Amino acid sequence: MIALSCHGIGKSYGHFQVLHDINLTIVEGECFALFGPNGAGKTTLLKILATLQRPSTGYYEMLGMHGLKDKDAIRTNLIFLAHGRICTMN
Repeated sequence: MIALSCHGIGKSYGHFQVLHDINLTIVEGECFALFGPNGAGKTTLLKILATLQRPSTGYYEMLGMHGLKDKDAIRTNLIFLAHGRICTMN
């Protein structure tokens, strides 16, 4: 089963484009690492996938649920760990 599927995810703040056309698929049980320099958009992408921000373009599906339409259901399946803090989503 596909755990995460991103389709054309983009994020802009005004005229500044942080993410552009992110497409990826992660299968259940697969280990995935996200690397990049400071300012590359890693945290922004993770915030979008954790339903904390909306993408400017595109959409994603997590465990068969639509990331924009089913965010409450997605939050029941997430724990977002950022900078040493654990935030449960429900």
